[in-house]
Amino acid sequence: MSEHQNRLKDSASPYLRSAAHQPINWHEWNDAVFARAESEDKPILLDIGAVWCHWCHVIDRESYENVEIAKIINEHFVPVKVDRDERPDVDARYQSAIALAEHANDAKLESLALAHLADLQDKRNSTAAAAQSYQRALSLDAKAADPRSEGFDWFNYGQFLRRHQAPSDLVYACLLHAENLLQNSDPAELQTVQTARREVAGQLGKKAPTAQKDLPALLARAANLPAGSL
Repeated sequence: MSEHQNRLKDSASPYLRSAAHQPINWHEWNDAVFARAESEDKPILLDIGAVWCHWCHVIDRESYENVEIAKIINEHFVPVKVDRDERPDVDARYQSAIALAEHANDAKLESLALAHLADLQDKRNSTAAAAQSYQRALSLDAKAADPRSEGFDWFNYGQFLRRHQAPSDLVYACLLHAENLLQNSDPAELQTVQTARREVAGQLGKKAPTAQKDLPALLARAANLPAGSL
């Protein structure tokens, strides 16, 4: 890696490639980077931005292009840069964390913590434990009264079930419910959910309308799916 080119030079994201000249040892969001942070016992420095974001470019210019600041970051952190247009789910999770810090209630905080725990458990192949954490998070979301957070919890749970080959009608129900909850959300976020839901609808074929009709019963089944069945 040359002095003026970090690993983002090979990214598919134009926004991430625009930071390739920075002296920060940036990583993209992936499982390997979290494993590295854990093995090196370093915290993640997470930067989420977009090509259209004015203040993202300001911090790039005033902080991330500063060699002395870069030395501190590279020594003490594992830096991760995320394009929010490509990963609206990641952005939503941390936007929710900020909102919770400002207007916290117990249900929201516990639900957010459980969703994070489920993600980590799944990365470590603790599938049954992850399923239980997701299900506990979903049970708290109704009390939290935050449709956006609830929508992304259902989306992430649906994708989790999909990865672990749960019945397609249950996956579809989770994604459809997430889409309903996120109707007033950012268009890019909604599109991510819609794309996943349409992919599963294609697998279901004629059964997809039935899944929509029976949504409450399917959601109840999904939320109580035995963890050991995955």
